[in-house]
Amino acid sequence: EERVVVLHLFVVGATSGAILSLIYTMVFISQSLSVMVDAFCCDIVGVMHMQDVSRVWNTTQAVLRMTSDCMHGSLVALCVVLLVMVPLSLLDMGVLGTPSAPVQVLLPAFL
Repeated sequence: EERVVVLHLFVVGATSGAILSLIYTMVFISQSLSVMVDAFCCDIVGVMHMQDVSRVWNTTQAVLRMTSDCMHGSLVALCVVLLVMVPLSLLDMGVLGTPSAPVQVLLPAFL
């Protein structure tokens, strides 16, 4: 029975850790894109000549579009995984949980 509890904790912890690392990666990429737009705006205000603005903005826009196209599939997949993982984890803790593995033990690993 202790092995089952350890296995439950390991599976929930590993799954949560993998999902959190994917979320962190997406947030990091999104922040980098935001900084890229901010740097473009600062360049316009500071040193860039108006002749170069169109070329630089087209490059910036192309990078933003390519990155958002790549992240779109990952974001949808992540949302689906989260929507499936939460009910299954709650079902596992509540209905299929062993008497030695109460929700209070598994809940911190899930969060």
